[in-house]
Amino acid sequence: NIANIKKNSNTTSSFFDKTYIVTIGAGFDNMFTSEQLNNKMKESLENIHSHFNINQIILMNSEVLSECEDLKKDICKSSFENISYGMSNYIKSLNPESSDYFLVIEYTEKVIEGNIVKCTPAVGSNCSSFYASLGI
Repeated sequence: NIANIKKNSNTTSSFFDKTYIVTIGAGFDNMFTSEQLNNKMKESLENIHSHFNINQIILMNSEVLSECEDLKKDICKSSFENISYGMSNYIKSLNPESSDYFLVIEYTEKVIEGNIVKCTPAVGSNCSSFYASLGI
């Protein structure tokens, strides 16, 4: 369904009426059609979220890159209020002309006794954050 977001004006208008950035959680049912929910798409997202050390997933309207050079507008303030400093810097590096929307993922990990484990940024030591994005 993420690939179809651009085509679904109801989804994009409800997502982006007061913010350019929406945090996507594993329980975010609005991402899926009822057929996709029946086909366990939500459970798939929950599995991806828990097994791949994902700290945060956001859906972003690329207009944020041209409209929010500073945070004076209310929509810009609300867009960045729950975004970490590292993710904010990563977002600013994206090319707004390449896609209308971006799905941005922050994943975290640290090594404990030879095993890579999920961690919370800025809590504990040796926790590293990495970012990836998909243009839509």
